[in-house]
Amino acid sequence: MNGEQLSMLMRKLREECSSRLARDSFLVLLFNGLARGIGMGKEMLIAALFGLGGQLDAYVLALLAPAFLANLLGANFSSALIPALGRVSARNTSGALAASNAAGSFLVRALTAQALLVALAALALALLPASAMVVLSPDATPERLVLTKALLTGLLPLFILSSLNHVLGSLVNYRGDFKGPALAATTGALTILLGIFLLHGGLGIHALVAGLNLGAAVEFGLLIRLMGRAWGGVFDGWLNALRDWRSKPSSEENPLPALLRGWGLLALGASLFGLTPFINNAIASTLGEGSVAALSYAAKLPAGFSALLGLTLSTVLLPHFTDMAHNAPREALLASCQGMVKRLALVSAPLALAGILASPLLVELLFQRGRFDAQAAQTVSAGQVWFFAQLPFFLLSIGAARMLQALSQFRFLLLLQAVLLAASGLMSFGLSRVMGVTGIAASSALMHALFAGAALWAVWRHCRRPA
Repeated sequence: MNGEQLSMLMRKLREECSSRLARDSFLVLLFNGLARGIGMGKEMLIAALFGLGGQLDAYVLALLAPAFLANLLGANFSSALIPALGRVSARNTSGALAASNAAGSFLVRALTAQALLVALAALALALLPASAMVVLSPDATPERLVLTKALLTGLLPLFILSSLNHVLGSLVNYRGDFKGPALAATTGALTILLGIFLLHGGLGIHALVAGLNLGAAVEFGLLIRLMGRAWGGVFDGWLNALRDWRSKPSSEENPLPALLRGWGLLALGASLFGLTPFINNAIASTLGEGSVAALSYAAKLPAGFSALLGLTLSTVLLPHFTDMAHNAPREALLASCQGMVKRLALVSAPLALAGILASPLLVELLFQRGRFDAQAAQTVSAGQVWFFAQLPFFLLSIGAARMLQALSQFRFLLLLQAVLLAASGLMSFGLSRVMGVTGIAASSALMHALFAGAALWAVWRHCRRPA
């Protein structure tokens, strides 16, 4: 690389770093890191208070369904809503005020539709009998199933509020405020930590439920206030917007059906991979008391790194690859993909290796206190090694998936997710019979390796195909 090329590269790097996208991404990453740091403090407190036991197993299992549905009805709904909202505003050419009114009317109907979906899902969870919990824990005693159901019922406010919080935060972000929602999430995480600390003496395992609900409620209250600032009086015409629900004769004029179809596609893909934790925890529940909690603890720290780095990749790579897919030759797209693979490997491989080597020390420092003894630490450390080994493949999976999305290869992604869901279940069951909880963690690493390999192969094949 000559001096002129180096100068151009440095200038481009400065422009990228000074862009609003880069600043916003860094801000979200910073506060998300703070929130996850507080969340790790919560896990350390839970480890000291409850160790690895049957009650904590029941709590982890009870949390699976609310977390899964909050992702489908919250995060995925917002991913479909924001582009639809942009299209509504762009289609209205009658002026800024008319565009704002059209967006506000659509937004009210969209949020009402989401609220109805969330309410129906919450009702379905509430009506589940305790005996249905056997799907999550096949070997559980009747008493453990009753406890799991009680915890699940107690977590319904968390599910409802988390689903709404995802969308409200995205809407505030859409108006250019990234700091407010990030601070709201951080405040909610701190509230959870304090709630568990203050309530565990009187409520026992139910203090975890109370703390989570309290934190979600605090975050919701802050986001409602931020919505008022960002969107002004958009909700003043709520009733008028609802009366106009069916006044649009076609899907082109009424964007709500198109929004729901888009959300349905996103939810279908997300639900395939979202079933993996259910399968893994159901298998772990057959390995003895405390195995579910051990698997959960083993994933905590690696998942924190994965979430932080994955957030940055998700923010930056999709628009970058989308632009290249439409405006650059396929050779340039392939070269960009190869460069992404090299850079991700250089960043994530040393981090993964450091985590693998330091795994026993990390578990001892973070969790080994109170009822979390040395034997529990050894079990968790062995599983954590595999979750750290998964990190490079996880990040490569995100990068490859973003490129496939930019190339509109949605059907291939759905097929790949469906095949790997089945393969992951088989690997988890087989390896767990040989390696215990560690085998389930190993199967997760293998699944992400297969996903990254297959997705990168599909990108390479697409780019090598004649135009």
